[in-house]
Amino acid sequence: MIKILYFGRFTDVAENADIALPDGVEDTKALIAWLTEQHDGFEPEWHRPGARIAINKTIVNDMQSHPITDGDEIAFMSALSGG
Repeated sequence: MIKILYFGRFTDVAENADIALPDGVEDTKALIAWLTEQHDGFEPEWHRPGARIAINKTIVNDMQSHPITDGDEIAFMSALSGG
């Protein structure tokens, strides 16, 4: 199982969940592709400037693929605004 957390505008698209890793999902790129299929509106939020992903509370470079395994916590965060 992995824990998926959504923050900011991502909360309009999906709810936090504990899920079993789907077959073939072994990295962040595959997870993003799978989430795009599962949730209408995920892809546009992911492509907004400032969207970030964190694995186990560490923000990772979203332009690269990072391995994920059972027990990981994956957080999707939209850009923050305000002052």
